Amino acid sequence: PSGGSGAYAYRWEFKPSGSDTIIQIDNNSGLLIPSSASEIPPSVSTTGSYTVYIYEGSLNNPCPSLKKEISITLVDSNSTYIPDNNFEQYLIDNGYDDILDDYVLTDNIVGIEEINYTHGGIKSLEGVQDFTELKRLVLFNYPDFVTDVNFADLQSRIDAGLKNDIQVADLSNNKKLVYVSLGRNISLESINVNGLTELIGLVLEGCINLPSVDLGTNTKLQWLDLGFNNKITEVDLTNLQELGHLSFRATSNLNSLDISNNDKIVDLD
Repeated sequence: PSGGSGAYAYRWEFKPSGSDTIIQIDNNSGLLIPSSASEIPPSVSTTGSYTVYIYEGSLNNPCPSLKKEISITLVDSNSTYIPDNNFEQYLIDNGYDDILDDYVLTDNIVGIEEINYTHGGIKSLEGVQDFTELKRLVLFNYPDFVTDVNFADLQSRIDAGLKNDIQVADLSNNKKLVYVSLGRNISLESINVNGLTELIGLVLEGCINLPSVDLGTNTKLQWLDLGFNNKITEVDLTNLQELGHLSFRATSNLNSLDISNNDKIVDLD
């Protein structure tokens, strides 16, 4: 800090989230206030969730002023952080993990080629970026409910934890994905499939709160289902020259659809 006189220091206090137990306090004259949670003292190596309190004041001041509060998660470099308990339980049930502790050894999951889970309860896909060999991702709700989509019933099942309720799906690091089905995840607001050049099938039917999807790099896409969507108003299909099946059934707010560049479409719903 500038101005005044005397020695100043920045003090770090590390506390496990929800606890008053202090892990470490450092007093270092001239230490800068960190701009992000990554700028933590290297001596703190315990994995887990923490709240960091950063104070500024005179070295002799027993009551320094709080300058910043940061929530951080420290992860073992050999592990993948899986905060969703239902997602991790799926990995445990399939022999890829053994303890429900928000972490899985990365080496145990990098070779997984398929995730197929329709039993419900998954709210976060955080950690999926480390499934680098993943080819099929199926988290479709109501796979047995084909002819009539009862969204009120689906919402009640989500509220009861019986169905998947994913809001964000960033799959951009899963470069080998061939097929993705997140149908009827009615809370889905964002999906990133950028760079998935091997993707052939994408099912987002019934994702009624999804406002848009960028398909510009998915040039091998053959099957696209965006039916029963209330928010999508336009989709650019220009680069999807392999597209054969296209569904916008009951997509009520779609303003227009240009398929002049999609000569291989044989099934338009």
